[in-house]
Amino acid sequence: MNKKTLKPYVGVLLVILCAADIFWLSDLIGRHSYYAQTIVGELLLAVIAVVLVLLFRADIKKVFPFGKPETEKAAGTLVFWLGCFIIAIVASSILLVLFPEQMLETSQQSGMSMGSGFFIVEFILICVLPGICEELAFRGVLQGSLGSIKNKWIVIAIVSVIFGAFHGSVWRFVPTAILGAGMAYLLYETGNMIYNMMFHMINNLMPLLLLRGLSGLFDIYNAPGLRNISEMPAMTGVESMGQLSLMIVGMYIVYGAGAPLLIYMGNYLIHAGEPGYRKGLFPKEKNPLFTALTVSCFGLMGFGMMLMLVFVVRNM
Repeated sequence: MNKKTLKPYVGVLLVILCAADIFWLSDLIGRHSYYAQTIVGELLLAVIAVVLVLLFRADIKKVFPFGKPETEKAAGTLVFWLGCFIIAIVASSILLVLFPEQMLETSQQSGMSMGSGFFIVEFILICVLPGICEELAFRGVLQGSLGSIKNKWIVIAIVSVIFGAFHGSVWRFVPTAILGAGMAYLLYETGNMIYNMMFHMINNLMPLLLLRGLSGLFDIYNAPGLRNISEMPAMTGVESMGQLSLMIVGMYIVYGAGAPLLIYMGNYLIHAGEPGYRKGLFPKEKNPLFTALTVSCFGLMGFGMMLMLVFVVRNM
């Protein structure tokens, strides 16, 4: 039997069905249990993805390509994720400065759903299930349905925008879309879903560990009413955020200046050893990409320091 390739209309159908799952069915279930909402919502994403592949008789191995992970590519995925994560954090920080109340409220709502249960249970719900189920749906079927588009960057942009929109908050859209673009790129470059799933799980693990650590810190100091990080008061920086905006934005831009270089290094490790790929992380011959990334790193650092200097001069 000849296997078919997924068409764009399959991706449209996936988006409709996943929207019904995430924004209606799982939300309805979630009124009774957060755990049930997460389990049902995530597993249904995987079921929808697999059923669509079988229904339209596509090659399941091509839509969901899995292979044995390689050490260098796994290390490259970790470095690549760190670069993308820093960029997403910088974007979130700028949004926090511009829209402090909305961003703090969104952060609190996210924090309320994690950090208070058994770690292994939350690890499965927050890291493992989304890392598998969401990747099967968005990087598997959705990205696979756009194969007729020859420009990979257009496909990456479409998948990342839809992925960001599915997180249900305009304030989470930009950082989530950035991370979604990183995962889509990984699948394109490696042809192995293990790596974008790894990226997704590591990324979701970070806030869980942070909330666990902060909750433990509050427990040590016996801070009343702060046994869970989600109960932290949101008022602390809102009033002064406008006055400190230049300083804060400048600081985060400086912090994020090294992100392009991390992405470059991660990308090199992902491709290292492939026939025809450049030899060495910093090759002797001219490398326009490395030159551009170096300039962008120092440019971002300089711009961030300039904003901080403007803040200091204004407040002298």
